[in-house]
Amino acid sequence: MLFTFDESITIEHDIVRRLSDNNFEVYIVGGAVRDKLLGHTPKDIDFATNAKPEEIEKIFSDKKICTVGKCFKAVKVEGVDVATYRLDRQEKLYNAKHCKPCYADTIEEDLSRRDLTINAMAINARTGKLLDLFGGKNDLNRSIIRFVGDPIQRIKEDPNRIIRACRFLAQIEGSFSVDTLKALTSCSHFVRDHVDPERIQVEIMKAMTTKTPSIFFSALYTIGALKYIFPEMCACFEQEGGSYHNETVGEHCMLCGDLISPKFPLLRLAGYMHDIGKPHAYKKAMDGSFKEHERYGGQFTKYYLKTLRFSNEEVLTVGNLVYAHMRTCRGLTPKGIRRLHKYLADYNVNPRDYIRLKLADRQANMLKDANTFTPIKELVINAGIRRTEQNVPFTVRDLAISGGQLIEEFALKPGPIVGKIQKALLELVIEEGPEFNTYDILREKARFMLEK
Repeated sequence: MLFTFDESITIEHDIVRRLSDNNFEVYIVGGAVRDKLLGHTPKDIDFATNAKPEEIEKIFSDKKICTVGKCFKAVKVEGVDVATYRLDRQEKLYNAKHCKPCYADTIEEDLSRRDLTINAMAINARTGKLLDLFGGKNDLNRSIIRFVGDPIQRIKEDPNRIIRACRFLAQIEGSFSVDTLKALTSCSHFVRDHVDPERIQVEIMKAMTTKTPSIFFSALYTIGALKYIFPEMCACFEQEGGSYHNETVGEHCMLCGDLISPKFPLLRLAGYMHDIGKPHAYKKAMDGSFKEHERYGGQFTKYYLKTLRFSNEEVLTVGNLVYAHMRTCRGLTPKGIRRLHKYLADYNVNPRDYIRLKLADRQANMLKDANTFTPIKELVINAGIRRTEQNVPFTVRDLAISGGQLIEEFALKPGPIVGKIQKALLELVIEEGPEFNTYDILREKARFMLEK
């Protein structure tokens, strides 16, 4: 198999040429090999070589070099990974932090310490010959996820490999080998005990970029690991959807998320999370309904994402989308549309994201015809959810009169009274229409409020 570079890329050619000219081996490793075998153009190309870091630095002394690591140095040449062959010596199981890397002499040793067979292949950068010691190409052709060597041992070396295996399963849309599935199931509790939250977060967001992330969540559920990450989502797989759905709540959530474009990873995550409050709401209601499930779901979502060390902005974005997804958009009058926009603005929810989630939620309902004309589509077609009316305020910052101007106009002292007047003026414009959002009208309305 011949590996060819894009003609526009020159640094990879230069890396291969210089290492070869200095009598060092150089192999292409990692995702680039998988992508090439799948017929895709690799996004990034990583190299492995028997050259030590100091030798790499010397060879590329005229290039921009970044060397990181204390006990094991890794070199980037103009942003491209050029790694020395390595082995991992495990000082303590169940924790990747207690794994001491050391230099290896051969590419075979380097590949033998990798996690999955589809990740343990290399291509000789000079000859284009594929080196496949563990049957990775065959597994890739059959869409099989299999650990290199003893699966239990691979998992104990780094329990995050449980989540990675599920993510790669979604990436190739495949299935687990029998021994891999058994190992993942028996070791699923390691996710609770031995995997850092930050690493789980990384795998979740990588899964959001795959074509069908529901495979990732469903795999976690199947092996028994999902309950340690999103217990309420786990409960959804066992919750009937009620009289308005033919599918379980879990199936509905998975369909909803899959229907959202990978261009919007946080919105997509909200799609998978949007109904996770239903099992709890069902128990609370005691009447077979899911009353207030969006409120419970928003709370659960924010709690779980905080636990996984998502940023505050990400937590609010996803959590508020979950909370807002049940806000009605049926038969809205111009006033109703303004109120909806105000509601979304209050929760900092992007109106376009709200519509995308609503449409995916509708299409994921197997009891309804997704192609029928609905009020949601009417809003999209008529652009009712967009700011089509000129001068429409949705926050006090959008008002034609500012807090500072109110203070100056009426000789007020800065304080709560100014904020109360602004909120009242905003409610007035939402109720009466954008034509009321002028400086003169708002000034007179404020004067009336102060005289009362």
